[in-house]
Amino acid sequence: TGLTGTKYDTGDGANTYHTFPAQLRIGNVMTFSGGTPVKELMNTGTLHLVSGALTADELIATNGAASILRFDGGTLSAGAMTVANGAPVTIGDGTAPAALVLTGSNGYTFADGLIVNSGGTLSAGGTGVVRQVTLTGDVTFLSGSLYDWDCNTETTDVTHVAGTLTLPASMTVRVRQTGGGSVVPGVLLSADAIAGSVSGWTVEGADA
Repeated sequence: TGLTGTKYDTGDGANTYHTFPAQLRIGNVMTFSGGTPVKELMNTGTLHLVSGALTADELIATNGAASILRFDGGTLSAGAMTVANGAPVTIGDGTAPAALVLTGSNGYTFADGLIVNSGGTLSAGGTGVVRQVTLTGDVTFLSGSLYDWDCNTETTDVTHVAGTLTLPASMTVRVRQTGGGSVVPGVLLSADAIAGSVSGWTVEGADA
């Protein structure tokens, strides 16, 4: 992990921010866990995730071109995200494995869209966790991307896109059942508008 620049804190209580006005490059494991209601903010500078894992309660990049998020590889787990910097958030560089794990529910806004690249994974809740999540902004899965879907006897993951969901000709859905018994039918993805189809999708998992 390499960090340049000086961290500075502003505000207090529910409005405490920890800002890195430079470049934070992640290559192993880092956890930002200030705890509710403290917010974790990267709003000025560059966050470049190349491998390893980064966990944050909240990630904010809303300072235009001054707040750059590069997600080339590794795992980013976030309880909430607000990104409005003039560029879509892209999961993976198309070569290295990359996963965005949504550990919250509704606090995800991608003003310029979210793209799941080839080799990239979108996961609601993470392995073994069933969660319903809403993403605000357009979401595009590219060919070779993956979507993790957890389910149990009572409920399933559901990712709703408050925007346009674009589906590729081929992608993989990994089904992960938690617990035993019969799994209830569920919706994989929903959206305000959908382009594309699921005709070329591959489903993986013992209970698929």
